[in-house]
Amino acid sequence: MLLNLRAIHTPRTLDEAAALVRQSGVFPLYGGGAYLVRWGDSHIESAVTLTKLIHDGTNSADHPAWVGAAATLETLCGLDGNVRRLVKADTPNTLRHALTVGDVLMETRPESLVNALFLALRAEIVCYGEEPFTLEEWFAKPMIWRGRRIILRVTLSGYRTGVTSISLEKVGRTPADIPIVAAVTAQTGAEKVTVISGVDAHPVVYTPALTSRLSDYRGSAEYRTAMAHELAGRG
Repeated sequence: MLLNLRAIHTPRTLDEAAALVRQSGVFPLYGGGAYLVRWGDSHIESAVTLTKLIHDGTNSADHPAWVGAAATLETLCGLDGNVRRLVKADTPNTLRHALTVGDVLMETRPESLVNALFLALRAEIVCYGEEPFTLEEWFAKPMIWRGRRIILRVTLSGYRTGVTSISLEKVGRTPADIPIVAAVTAQTGAEKVTVISGVDAHPVVYTPALTSRLSDYRGSAEYRTAMAHELAGRG
């Protein structure tokens, strides 16, 4: 719950919005503010709604393709059938209509299949007034730092409509559960990238030396490491 939220600002320009989020305790909204509700941190005192200032759609005709930060995960599904299957495996229908791309990028959950997909597609995050960030750079920063930026869109240089194939391998307690470990593979021609979720604080590009940093009631570090290598071999 956002117990300390006192104000929601509606700026008229991106300059105004950028000035607001640089203030302590003020965070951007990329839709209904789902990531803030799920985070529930006491630092949140004010929010800045961006829905009239940033894109809420996708464009796969451009190269690189891009997705607006205000696009819902249901909108992201429109890229193609493989993307839809992956997003559906990551989030139920109710959340697909509520969570935006900006929400997902702000949260950087360990098990996020959407962030794994973005990493496999060599995504870059375009923020207002700054040079693009790689996803690895973005993941390395804390939430407070991410909250000082305004995400405009995500570019996907590894995605081409009708050319890029995307596959998902996962293990969970049941087929319908959030995966404990998953491997998302994107291939365009000879270029192939496999990303593993569920082994670190955020999805990571697979290497033969990968070792899990996570261990909890759903799976030990040893189990997660073994599953990562097994699933990567299937992709």
